[in-house]
Amino acid sequence: MSKIGFVGGGQMAEALIKGICVAGLYEPAQIMAADPSEARRQVLQKNYNITTVEQAKDMAKDCDVIVLAVKPQVMGVVLDSLDKALSAQHLVISIAAGITLKFIEEKLADCNCRFIRVMPNTPALIQEGAAALSPGLRASDNDMALGKSIFEAVGQAVILPESYLDAVTGLS
Repeated sequence: MSKIGFVGGGQMAEALIKGICVAGLYEPAQIMAADPSEARRQVLQKNYNITTVEQAKDMAKDCDVIVLAVKPQVMGVVLDSLDKALSAQHLVISIAAGITLKFIEEKLADCNCRFIRVMPNTPALIQEGAAALSPGLRASDNDMALGKSIFEAVGQAVILPESYLDAVTGLS
């Protein structure tokens, strides 16, 4: 069975972890999170019984799906740290506002990953969110269905062309 990993263990990652556990999409043993904060890792371990690590690259080898749940200003550094850890087997989902698929695909060009960009909104924190998903160049219909199911675990989800995501970001 596949595993899902979260790079960043903040509020939105926690909302998604909670939602996918409640929805039964993944069992806690299939969920990992990487966060530099020991305190944050302890909260996630205690509340959801998931595995946590300090470094994202240590998680990538064990997970098929990687959710990039980090602040946009650190995305470049995070992608650099993951570059050698990712391969074509990985589906990478970014929820960082303003970070385009082109940026991610160029930074991780050598890994041949499949990418999805998602713009969730803060009501996802109480499982009442709305999210717009856009496929990257290699994302399959199955990838999009999986991505949609993850975000439907915290609300509603729609698939839109990436050109609409800035408007979605503005509304969120």
